[in-house]
Amino acid sequence: MKRFISTITILLGFAMPAQSGTIALVGDDAGEASGDGWALLIPNLKASSPGVYVPVQVAPFEPFDIGTITWNDGDVSSSGAVQLAVTDEMCSFNFAPYVEEVVRQLAVIGQGGADVVLSNIAGPGLSFQDGVLESIDFTADVSWTPTLNGFPSAEPYNGTVSCAQGVFTWDLSDAPKNWFIGANDVDLIFDLTAVVKGLARRVGPTLALQEIGGSYSVGLNFALPSTSSFCLESSPNLKTPTWTQVGSSFAGESAPGSISVDFGTATSLFYRVRRVSP
Repeated sequence: MKRFISTITILLGFAMPAQSGTIALVGDDAGEASGDGWALLIPNLKASSPGVYVPVQVAPFEPFDIGTITWNDGDVSSSGAVQLAVTDEMCSFNFAPYVEEVVRQLAVIGQGGADVVLSNIAGPGLSFQDGVLESIDFTADVSWTPTLNGFPSAEPYNGTVSCAQGVFTWDLSDAPKNWFIGANDVDLIFDLTAVVKGLARRVGPTLALQEIGGSYSVGLNFALPSTSSFCLESSPNLKTPTWTQVGSSFAGESAPGSISVDFGTATSLFYRVRRVSP
């Protein structure tokens, strides 16, 4: 009797972790919307005597780091335009420096922070072009809870946040809330505005043909500062797949409002700007 030994091959599939992209919400240009100079204001929490309050006031921090927004790179194509809706899970906001300053002014022992939750998010969201994040545009309702040592120290304050053209605007001026340190009916106003470098830097230049003294040049005009690297390229026609770099690459942030590259009387060329690095 013959015996047949059957070999069973078991294939184990290992799921590769999804690659994520992240933009850091950092910059050097922060302000506040009301014009009073304070990004965070609590007018009636710190009592100097019965019935008399010393306002807790925190100016906008510069430079700032208010967190990150993260997305799944698998949802972004390397060519063409893609939009991803913003979700609360994508956002990790960091307002600890503001609450820590409140803790310092109140002479409370512990580490301050804030739990931020977004809801009712609307707008285009994250816009990508050829795999590169170009802009973030959305509005949302916000629940903003001060914390102490990781635990809520007050009832949540509600407001809104919006992001347009690289500028985040926070507007929290909700009704008074109770704090768990024994203070009731406490007002809190948070109206921070923050221009995020990671968004503004992705704004590229526009091209304009210029004539100076009988010679022609192409002007590269930057509407906003940019830390991306660019180069100018030329081609004799649009059918040729090869473009030739003209001059050296340059960073938009270090460039003046207009860069001119002289190409004499050779006006039959086509020109384009290519982003070298994000």
